[in-house]
Amino acid sequence: MERALHTHTEEFYETTDFPVEVAALNQELLAREHTHNTVRPHQALGYKTPDQFYPDWLNPHLMRKEVFPICPDPVHLLVSYPLL
Repeated sequence: MERALHTHTEEFYETTDFPVEVAALNQELLAREHTHNTVRPHQALGYKTPDQFYPDWLNPHLMRKEVFPICPDPVHLLVSYPLL
C-alpha cells in the first residue's frame, strides 16, 4: 500500500494540475487508476499490468484454503483486486 501511495504522489499529484472540486478530482483519479491497472507495466509484477498479472496469479491459487480460507467460491473475486 505504501508503494501505491508513493506512486500516486509521484505520478499524479506532483505532475498534474488536478481540480480542487471533489467530483472532478474523483474523475481524474478514476482515470489514473484505470491507466495504472491496465496500461502501466509494473516492475514488481514482471512488467505486466495488474490486469494481466492478477488472473495469472489467481488461477493456481483458486482452491487453496490458505489463500481464501472463508471463500467457498473464489472465482467471483476476479471482478476486483482484493490482494493487490
